[in-house]
Amino acid sequence: MSSHRTALSLLAPMVFVACGGTVTPATTEDGGLDSTAPDTAVDGAVPDGTTPDVAPDTAVPPPDVPVTPTNKVDVLFVVDNSFSMADKQRILAKRIPAMLHALTTPGADGKRADDVHVALISSSLGSYGTSVCAPALSTKAADDRAHLLPRDTISGGVGYRLDSTGAPATTSCPVIAPGSTLTWTSDPTKGGKYSGDAGGDLALAASCTMAAVDQNGCGYEQPLEAAYRFLSDPAPSSTAAVKCTFGASGDACGNNDILVGGVDTDLLAQRAAFLRPDSAVVVVYITDENDVSLRPAGKNWLPFSYGAGAMMRGWEACAGIPDDVEPDSSGELAAKGCFSCFQDNKNPACTTPWAKDKLNNDPDGRNLRGFHMVQRYGFNFLWSRDRYVNGFTATTIPGSDGKLGPNALFASGLRSKDMVFVTGIVGVPTQLVADATGKPRALGLTDWNKIAGPIALRDPHMIESIGPRPGLGKFVGDRAIDPIHGGDRDVFDGDDLQYACISPRETGSLGSLDCESLGTDAAKKNPLCDSSSKQSYYKAYPSLRTLRVLRDLGTQSTVGSICSDLAGPLTATVEKVRTVLK
Repeated sequence: MSSHRTALSLLAPMVFVACGGTVTPATTEDGGLDSTAPDTAVDGAVPDGTTPDVAPDTAVPPPDVPVTPTNKVDVLFVVDNSFSMADKQRILAKRIPAMLHALTTPGADGKRADDVHVALISSSLGSYGTSVCAPALSTKAADDRAHLLPRDTISGGVGYRLDSTGAPATTSCPVIAPGSTLTWTSDPTKGGKYSGDAGGDLALAASCTMAAVDQNGCGYEQPLEAAYRFLSDPAPSSTAAVKCTFGASGDACGNNDILVGGVDTDLLAQRAAFLRPDSAVVVVYITDENDVSLRPAGKNWLPFSYGAGAMMRGWEACAGIPDDVEPDSSGELAAKGCFSCFQDNKNPACTTPWAKDKLNNDPDGRNLRGFHMVQRYGFNFLWSRDRYVNGFTATTIPGSDGKLGPNALFASGLRSKDMVFVTGIVGVPTQLVADATGKPRALGLTDWNKIAGPIALRDPHMIESIGPRPGLGKFVGDRAIDPIHGGDRDVFDGDDLQYACISPRETGSLGSLDCESLGTDAAKKNPLCDSSSKQSYYKAYPSLRTLRVLRDLGTQSTVGSICSDLAGPLTATVEKVRTVLK
């Protein structure tokens, strides 16, 4: 990727914000664009127009640190807590005990972990001062700030531990304090010992925390940035917000920029309690959607704040740019003839209205603001994926303050990148990533092309689209037309995407939120539904950004489908960790 970052400046003569504010021209901000020289902005400019000591995106690769066998393992679960995730969270809560049992039980080679930390964070980082995910207007789960869960004390409910047959069995939860690192150490005289706020065991405590994550978080999921903030960021910020006024007609944010400031000392304390200098580190993402980790700078609040149909388009050339192009520099897009109409509205596309006929078309719905940003809006409002690859591989990386600093994962000098393992349980068909037994398999170039490669080579289930996709059957009431995702469906409001995969819900699952609005013939409109009051399947969308990060991490990564029982990818993760255990 290009070496200078840019945040959007609004250079149209005047843009009226549909949700209650106005935006006037700006020159440069936070590495922003200039109306006369959009790709010659000051490298790394910060909000006051000065320049940091170093360019903020020049990562330094790690030295050749040898793998030092260890008996310490730190496991971080990064959990999507948006709408529709409760089913998947429950499955993972059931699978955690078996994963931790395998990790702490000697294998045939006698290796095991006997000192384990487990922690959970969510995908919700709020909406940077706008109202859509403001905790004051919804719940505090909308902005967990990458802090450890649970948010509140757990003093009831049920989790899981393994019974005598090795199956997960429901068990009452111990008391678990907010923001807990759950720890377990081996006592030669007593076997496993859970260290925490109350009695119990590590597997039970972890599964109880997972069960309490809930699905009431922000719908703009940012799992990649959440993990970066908690594990790696040299200076995680305490605030990152644009100044807006909320009202009945929406947000009034004016010409304000997102301002980033302070250092989150609470997060740093939690990190210090979790991350040991010489441990193996395991990160497990679980999400059913694509990542939309927003880059908090300049006017990048626009897609989170503007009302439906109010975003300005990108120029005509933007539509033809591949969906894996998500640069930090607008200069890279400018070289391809792609600009945002916010920057320059002199292109014919700038006067093209969004679809009025919403059926399978694009009306610029707010639910899809992370979908094809470059192609639709002519600008990448998100952090580039390189940021997250570097977060797991580089010793020196940019902090939230825009300055290079030591990556906390490698600051001790004792941990090789080969001691960092990243697993993604995400939106991708099981058939593309696993063998017949459900075990993740080694993925080569042909596999990755089917998962996240060029459109012409990609499996159609992994193409993001509002309308039905060529090569896939249309659902009209029979899921058998496509066993992977039940068939493409009509998207009546134009504000949803086609599924990558679906999977049966567990017996006893409650709610039918994907079906309630579909009326008496819901079973003919959506493959998830048996009726408007009975939803028998859950779904996942193509998780392309997370998958491309996993691809670029190579042997450090394990890929699993969220449309599976999850045991396969967790078992494969433990097998990889065993290679660095004493």
